Amino acid sequence: MHTVHFSHSFSRLSETFIYDYVTSLQKQDVRADIITLNHINSDERPFDKVRELSLPLWNIPRLWNISRDMIMKRKTEVSAWPVYRNRLRKILQKNKPDIIHAHFGPMGVLIAPVAKELGIPLVVTFYGYDISELLEEEFWRKAYNDLSHTANRVTVLSEEMKERAEEAGFSARQTEVVHLGTNVESVKYRVPSTPVRRFLSVGRLSDKKGHIDSLKAFKSVLEATNTPLVFEIIGEGESRGKIESFIESHRLSKSVSLLGSMPHSQVIKKLYSADVFVLNSKASASGDKEGTPTVLAEAQAAGLPCLSTYHSGIPEMIPEENHILLAEEGNTDQISANMKRIINASKDEIEAISYRGRKHVEENFNVMKEVLKFKKIYQKLSGNGF
Repeated sequence: MHTVHFSHSFSRLSETFIYDYVTSLQKQDVRADIITLNHINSDERPFDKVRELSLPLWNIPRLWNISRDMIMKRKTEVSAWPVYRNRLRKILQKNKPDIIHAHFGPMGVLIAPVAKELGIPLVVTFYGYDISELLEEEFWRKAYNDLSHTANRVTVLSEEMKERAEEAGFSARQTEVVHLGTNVESVKYRVPSTPVRRFLSVGRLSDKKGHIDSLKAFKSVLEATNTPLVFEIIGEGESRGKIESFIESHRLSKSVSLLGSMPHSQVIKKLYSADVFVLNSKASASGDKEGTPTVLAEAQAAGLPCLSTYHSGIPEMIPEENHILLAEEGNTDQISANMKRIINASKDEIEAISYRGRKHVEENFNVMKEVLKFKKIYQKLSGNGF
């Protein structure tokens, strides 16, 4: 079976999941080619079959579309879409894939008319912001309504996201949950060390990741326990200046380190050197929400207890017995209490939390199991249509 995967960028360091999907599909005897608007990080994420659609700035049709969109007050970022569609049409006519799989809603909207014209079944996967923040805009609400009549199957990462997709116009029959899996076999499990002293967070430095909430809670714990603790944060983003200012103004620089972006292999090593993982996500002011952060699956696979929030699909990622370590979004008192709980937990309690987390990921977020769901979708669509 031949599939073509269409993404805006392949492969961002923060988007391990798309790379894991396509490499795991190939192990299941599903040919997976990539078409992307930006081919990046090829050394970190080597993949042979990648086609980049690059457009020169002087492209006459593109300039015409930009001018027209500005005059008509339409989104200028889609001005290149007609040109992209022409190129996609030529590539797909030549390659004749059995399935097109678009990653993120906007890429599904872009490629849908071409898939329909060529009669190729289309699968679209939503990941988070594309089925939350974008729905605040009339343009995307209409675009998704049109997509609901074209996409043969829509997949989301959690039951909570499935509800959002149905509210956006996709039918229950059309929509399916496929978890964002991780390569469990490549993440070695270890029992976390005690007592808990080293906190780790991994995530873009944005409001959605709740880093300021985590730091407020951490500061409270430092003051209450007088215990030497370390908090490391991996990631880059638009909120870095605000986070740096918070660290400086609250005199946390001796305990808190911003480590910037790291290759995925180094992130995994950092998981092994930590005692507990922290990711207190929340909806941003613009309405942006998480899907199911892959790093929570990786952290649990590595054996780390995870402190997080009742946000989006996150509770589905955490075994129910470990929900004692979840806080309401933005509730720094609860986050602080959870930090104190894990610091004071016994070795047996921490080992039990650790074991439950690993088993939950093995059973529900193993990428090799999840890609089998995609394979079944592909087989059904290519054989019978939707």
